[in-house]
Amino acid sequence: MTVKDKAKQKELCRQHYERSKEAMKKKVRARTTRQKSYLRRLTDRYKLQIGCKHCGYKKCVQALESHHIKSNEKDNHIARMVCDGVSIRRIKAEVRKC
Repeated sequence: MTVKDKAKQKELCRQHYERSKEAMKKKVRARTTRQKSYLRRLTDRYKLQIGCKHCGYKKCVQALESHHIKSNEKDNHIARMVCDGVSIRRIKAEVRKC
């Protein structure tokens, strides 16, 4: 629906937002939770594939810690990147530096 009067259009948008605000917030929270869970699973699987560069350990993802070989190359903590919803491509690049 288009409205020629800008003020009326603005008021209609505000009313629509007020009516659907809680439902939209719920959808966004659910999508964010799914995305973080997905990134966490992918990151864990990727860390297990690579394993430890020093000893080759690849059995338990909780035992693998990401320590950067050259600390000056570190962009961010991997867990922080997952929580922030950074792309899997950037997370993989960061894991490879460890």
